[in-house]
Amino acid sequence: MHKQMKKSKLYAIYHSAIESAEVAPYTHQEIVVEAYENLGFVLNLSGEIEKANKYFQKALEMTIDEYSEQSDKAFYLYGKMALVFQSQGNFSKAFYYSEKALQVGLQVFPRDSKEVTRDYSQLRAIL
Repeated sequence: MHKQMKKSKLYAIYHSAIESAEVAPYTHQEIVVEAYENLGFVLNLSGEIEKANKYFQKALEMTIDEYSEQSDKAFYLYGKMALVFQSQGNFSKAFYYSEKALQVGLQVFPRDSKEVTRDYSQLRAIL
């Protein structure tokens, strides 16, 4: 019960931060992306996987719009989305997002980096 209350409070805080940031003309896009990502993380922990995915997707779209798909942030978001779908048992989508993470990771990181190695492992776990 105590954990659920903490998650509810975190949800309220991140949701409020997003609402405030979206209407403030001076808000740094990166702050909003981070809030969406954090909210997705809290929702995923709460078992609200569909909602979590919605916020991870929004963070990913904003990241691609603001920076590029070939960024470390996009790499991490693709990986998180793969894990969410994998936890749902939706292995085709998990594979898709893990493969996207790997494609981006190979552009952003050295081939022998821990990030790329971890994503290869994630792909094997999905298969």
